[in-house]
Amino acid sequence: MSERSGANSGAVAWVVAVATLLGVAIALLTYLGLTPESGDAQSPTHIAQSTPHATGADADRDVGVPETAAATQVTPPNADPGGASHTPDEAPVALMPNVTGTHWNVAKEKIADLQYDLEESFEPRNVRDGTVVAQVPRAGEQVTVPVNITVARKYVTVEASELTQSDNFRFSGPSLYSVDGTQYRNSFKVFSQYPSASMEWDLSRDFDYVEGLIGLSDEHAESGTAVSVEFRTDGQAVRTESTSLGSPIRIREPVHDAHRLEVVVNTTSGTAAHLVLADFRFLAKPTPP
Repeated sequence: MSERSGANSGAVAWVVAVATLLGVAIALLTYLGLTPESGDAQSPTHIAQSTPHATGADADRDVGVPETAAATQVTPPNADPGGASHTPDEAPVALMPNVTGTHWNVAKEKIADLQYDLEESFEPRNVRDGTVVAQVPRAGEQVTVPVNITVARKYVTVEASELTQSDNFRFSGPSLYSVDGTQYRNSFKVFSQYPSASMEWDLSRDFDYVEGLIGLSDEHAESGTAVSVEFRTDGQAVRTESTSLGSPIRIREPVHDAHRLEVVVNTTSGTAAHLVLADFRFLAKPTPP
């Protein structure tokens, strides 16, 4: 019994001694930096597995098991290398062409595929009738809907002598008459010595303006003579002017949608005189471009 107890005590002492030596050896190796680096250790993603029933070389075979699956980047078929994607039905940006200064017949071919609003400008301009004078948007800018185009137009001029006049013996013309030292062709003269002399034209709603000069005839008026001139459309007075010898007045009066225009002359002072309607003409809009 004592011998077995002594043997056991010797074995325990031997194990303790071996463990102590191993601990000292590991500590020494750690101090000298000779332990394996963490990077040299077997990766967690590569774990040695032993098949329970495998033997020999198969028992020591390592089976690689990935810890996480790597992400796969898929480029959409409609994406460009820079990363910007475009929907398949995205339309290209349209830029406005330059049509200002061109005739409308040419301009409309350039914007045939665009929706546009056309405006006519009758302001006096030294350009050919039908010339594009403004556009929105401007040339090179992105197209907006609708495009706005402004075209210069010139009125169609019809001389007063070409229209139907009332049968009134109190006027004469058309002829050449002198007003304030200037002679005017294609003019009319109204005899204001009668209580209410007048002239009348049939417009048939075809015109926008009547224009011309009104003044007393140099040959048939005395100093101090004055007359009133009243313009009536379809019987309604729309404008009244007074003029005297040597003081003619240039007029431009709207006659939109009027059937008839009447000019009524009355002497307001002095002796009876003759009123001259010089260069009288009517202005109509041209046909749309």
